[in-house]
This record gives sequence, C-alpha cells and structure tokens, in this order.
Amino acid sequence: MLKIKRDWTNYCILVLLPLKFITEYWIKIYCFLYLLLSKRGTPYSLPTHYPFIHSTSKIIFIYLQLKKIYYMEVKEVNIPGLLIVTPSVFKDSRGFFYESYNRDRYFDNGIRTEFVQDNLSRSSYGVIRGLHYQLAPYGQVKLVQVLRGKVLDVAVDLRKDSPTYGQQYSIELSEENKLQFYIPEGFAHGFSVLSDDVLFSYKCSSLYNKSAERGIGYNDPALGIDWQIPPDKAIVSHKDSILPSMKEAEKNFIFTL
Repeated sequence: MLKIKRDWTNYCILVLLPLKFITEYWIKIYCFLYLLLSKRGTPYSLPTHYPFIHSTSKIIFIYLQLKKIYYMEVKEVNIPGLLIVTPSVFKDSRGFFYESYNRDRYFDNGIRTEFVQDNLSRSSYGVIRGLHYQLAPYGQVKLVQVLRGKVLDVAVDLRKDSPTYGQQYSIELSEENKLQFYIPEGFAHGFSVLSDDVLFSYKCSSLYNKSAERGIGYNDPALGIDWQIPPDKAIVSHKDSILPSMKEAEKNFIFTL
C-alpha cells in the first residue's frame, strides 16, 4: 500500500483549505484528502495539536452529513432513459417540505435537462390523457409528478433501433409517494386518473409546437396498456379517441446511448 508522510498530508490539506469556499467540490476534495491520507476513520479523529484543521474538518464533515439528507434518489428502470426520482421529504407536525426541482441537484444526479415550460392540469376520476409526443427536433423531455390525487403514468418507447422499442412502462404517481417520472425525448406519454380528482404537474424541455404534435391511441391493442379504469368509466377527449395506432403513427426518433 502506498505510504505518504503525515507532513505531506497536512500540507495538502492546508494548501486546499483556503480554496474550500470557492465551490462545493473543493470541500469534498478537502475531506477526501484527509480521509484518504490520514489513515484514520473520520475528520473527528484529526490530531488535536492541529486545532485549526481539527475544527474546520468538524464543520465541513457535519455540513456534508447534513447535505446528504437533501440528496434525492434516482432509479433506472428496464427501459433505457426512463428514470424514477424520489425526493427527500421533510415532515413534521405542520406538514411537509421538499424541493420539487433544484437545477444544480438534478445536474449532480445526471439529469442535465434545461426545462423551459411548466404545465399544470386538473382532471377527475376516469380521465385518460394521451398518448402524446412531439416530433423531433421539437421533442420534449418531461419531468412529471402529481401534486394532488393519484394517476397511472405511462411512457411508450418510440425510438427506432431501441432494444425496448414499442414497449411501455407504467408507474403510479401520487401525492403520497411524491415520486417524479423523468421521460426523455422519443417517448409517447399519457396517464389515467385513479383518484376522485388529480392535479398533475410536468416540466418540459421545449415549448409546445402544434405542427409537431402527434399521438397514439390509448387503446391500441398492440400496446395492451392496462389503464386500470373500467371501459364504461373512461373519459377520453375526441382528439385522443381518434389518434392512430402505434404502427400507423408518424415517428422520427432514433435511439442513442
């Protein structure tokens, strides 16, 4: 194992210490250097004859530990590109608080999409909306969530040469689980309302473009989507009821890694 003298270790720490306020990454580098080179467990075990380093390490270590509670969980599913985001929710006797979106935090977790439009829709039980998408180059990345009620959210892979082309993924989103569903370009999207009432929110990476608007029938037998709504209770707009099948729909997306 590589051995490094403690004098060099402390020198590295002291050199980096004045820079720690520049960015959060310098703070992480500072702590990492200590943990890697000091041959001890945590910043709490720094030699006490270096009080300045010892105190500063405590503060930074506590900061990083507290920062962890703000971290969200991002989970991949069996269709490449789709992501499920679980935010950190803080609950107490007053209710709850959570960040529904934080650009820097999402970027840190690999979601580097610039959203330009936020939409909000309200629907009642039995409503089925979809399946909608916009052709490239006006395709939309969506980050969807439910603010009130519960929906079954569905995404269908339309990307040519995708290993999961034509497959669909569904997930229950609700005000209780507070999950978010990240849907990249190249997917048709829709949802059905499973509660009495729903308030549905979604962020989009590009603006609505009527000329690029396309869709696929929600009841296409080739997709076989179970919307969890009895047929006699389904509420579908005329526009959505006449959408073409998956086979007939116009698509121009290409799968890329």
